[in-house]
Amino acid sequence: MRKKQKGLTLIELLIAIAIGVFLLLAVTSIFNATRRSFDLQDNLAEMSEVARFSIDTINWHTRMAGYRETGFADGPLTDAITLENGNPDSLSLVYEADVDCNQVASGADGLATVVFTIENDSLMCNGQVMFENVVDMQIFVGLDTGSLRDGVVDKYVSSSIESEDEKTIVDGESDEATVAADDVRALNINLLIRSDSTTLSNVAPTLNNDFWSFTPGNDGRLYQEYSFNIAVRNNI
Repeated sequence: MRKKQKGLTLIELLIAIAIGVFLLLAVTSIFNATRRSFDLQDNLAEMSEVARFSIDTINWHTRMAGYRETGFADGPLTDAITLENGNPDSLSLVYEADVDCNQVASGADGLATVVFTIENDSLMCNGQVMFENVVDMQIFVGLDTGSLRDGVVDKYVSSSIESEDEKTIVDGESDEATVAADDVRALNINLLIRSDSTTLSNVAPTLNNDFWSFTPGNDGRLYQEYSFNIAVRNNI
């Protein structure tokens, strides 16, 4: 007759504990890897969402620059776009509308002024936060400087734009200190966007472009560069 087992030996207990610890470590490792992967994908998706909405917002207002419903026979507004070449750049747009980007009613002249800036690592519109974790904005001006004036951008320059007596003053890399306002055909806008999480990377990011005023360090964040062109359609 077989003897009934009444307990486990010390060696058997130690083996069982060792197997249990190994399984626990394996499950913990899988959980941490899954959580890191989820955090990475979640932050990448959030960065893409911030970029998409930022681009759509700036795009819409820039295309409206110079528009007016009343007095349109006089042509676009001469002071529709003002670009300050700084660190970061800022962009001011004027067009006829009932409200601005913050749904604030326009003045008696019916013109809305929209100013995009980067402050406190956020994209601001008229002093209000629109999207966080946008750390830099650099803008280049697309000029139609060819002899044909065919409406096609011949070159992009890093410059400041100020409207004055129906002229656009361009200072910087342009060969011309002053060009006519209708030479500006497009804007090339570049945004540098970071992740919200600070646990995604252990090395400082390497950026593709060298024109950024912001230099990211080893802060555990991901950084992504976005570039897009916008036609100034009221100048075409």
